[in-house]
Amino acid sequence: MQAAQLSAKDQHTLEQIYQHPATHNLEWHHVIALFSHIGTVEEMENGHVTLTLNGESKVFPRGLHKDVSDVDQVVDIRNFLNKAKLA
Repeated sequence: MQAAQLSAKDQHTLEQIYQHPATHNLEWHHVIALFSHIGTVEEMENGHVTLTLNGESKVFPRGLHKDVSDVDQVVDIRNFLNKAKLA
């Protein structure tokens, strides 16, 4: 799926992921919604989330918070999207 085909909400989430400097208020449920539209999401009992897109998969520790835990994790999501060739 190309970024141009995303809903306005998913497009906003994608913009937050690529925002520079990296955002501090990206919510996991928005990331999961984005990935459920462009790839697949597997939520594990240990709180981790496996995101899969274009044959690339990566496990992210979700933690107990509703927000992506830190800037490094936002950058990891960004790098994963680049590697999976979404953006």
